[in-house]
Amino acid sequence: MTTLLIYFLIIFTLFSLELLLPGGVLGMIALAILFYSAFWCFEEMGSLYCIYYITLSIVFHFLGIYFELKILQKTGFGKKWLLRRTNTEHVNIGVGGHPELVDQEGIAETNLNPNGIISINEETYEANSPCGFIQKGDTIKILTSNRYKITVKKL
Repeated sequence: MTTLLIYFLIIFTLFSLELLLPGGVLGMIALAILFYSAFWCFEEMGSLYCIYYITLSIVFHFLGIYFELKILQKTGFGKKWLLRRTNTEHVNIGVGGHPELVDQEGIAETNLNPNGIISINEETYEANSPCGFIQKGDTIKILTSNRYKITVKKL
């Protein structure tokens, strides 16, 4: 029974991390562990416990996902780490470079951690901050601009 609890906690942790680190890999690993643990439960404890285990796992994981998407979003942690909306505005991505921007100052439109959106002369650009985290609204300065990215630092 302890082994099933350990499997359950591992699966729940992987599904929870999938919301913070999207990409599908952690979710697929969690599903593989769920199937393995269900087969293990069937072999060791019988079909009735296996049905209980799968049913409870699905119910608790859906409750956990509901909690993370609906309730956690309203907390400070959720506001900082969970995606609430996508940017549908036009953003210049730096193809062709923007050498005229070097040494100009602008505003961070989103948090740069290390990538984000900046605004210079009412134009928005995707930028990178190798110097560390820059908060939304901070004043920035363009260090370099090449074909693929704009590098900034906080003033």
